[in-house]
Amino acid sequence: MDNKKENIYDDQVEGRNSVIELLEAGKDINKIFVSKGEKHRFN
Repeated sequence: MDNKKENIYDDQVEGRNSVIELLEAGKDINKIFVSKGEKHRFN
């Protein structure tokens, strides 16, 4: 059993494309968590 506690927030966004859309839209972002091995370049 994994003892990690996962925090869930009302304004949490998940998914590569969703996060990229927020970044491109200039939205305020508090934190970004990236899974090891994920790569994407955007302009």
